[in-house]
Amino acid sequence: MISVALQANDEGDNQTAGPTLPFINGVWVAEGFKLKPSFEEVIRGVYSATAKEVDFMNKSDQVRDEINRWAENATNGLIKNLLPERGLEREIVLILINALYFKGAWTEKIDASRTEYRDFYLLNGQTVHVPFMTSRKHTYHFYGSFDGFKSLKIPYRNGQDTRKFSMYFFLPDAVYGFENLYDAVSTFTHTQFNLQKRRPFSFWIPKFKFSFNFEASKRLFHKSYIELMKNGLK
Repeated sequence: MISVALQANDEGDNQTAGPTLPFINGVWVAEGFKLKPSFEEVIRGVYSATAKEVDFMNKSDQVRDEINRWAENATNGLIKNLLPERGLEREIVLILINALYFKGAWTEKIDASRTEYRDFYLLNGQTVHVPFMTSRKHTYHFYGSFDGFKSLKIPYRNGQDTRKFSMYFFLPDAVYGFENLYDAVSTFTHTQFNLQKRRPFSFWIPKFKFSFNFEASKRLFHKSYIELMKNGLK
């Protein structure tokens, strides 16, 4: 496991606690195949990755459980059941695991007592009534107004770690302006997001939970998989 940030204290009121950010890598190759020494050296030395030969053909369920235990132990229980319950395919030759977990606390707490239900506009044109959160009164925030959108930055506590983490929110000026928002934001460089710390003002953020997934094999293995098999396996 590569530790790229200090572990956060579970107590949310600890002002010195920084974010939890474990980052792990692992490689499992089927019996009968061997990683080339040069490739294994990169895997272990550069990426600090676990590399192991396993029996996918006869012990797929055990291998899945082993990988899940490895991920859970390597992240101190933060990532569980990394691989799904369904059995691994017996024809698998190679599994590459890359997992990242981030948990942090904002420097300024959200005031739960000020939660209000407000209108939120969906991409399909519908409007839903959802809980919105806001900060405590008299709190300064990093804010900027640009051509077509506004941006708000909320920093995370960094504790003893000198690196800084922040969450950015982007709001298009138009109610249904999401489609143009990406184009507007993508033209900016990091230095152009000159957000200034402003006097207390009212902002409302909808309570949110988001997830993302995609089929990696379609993007990784049409060409790179072939090269990996040629260059990484004997």
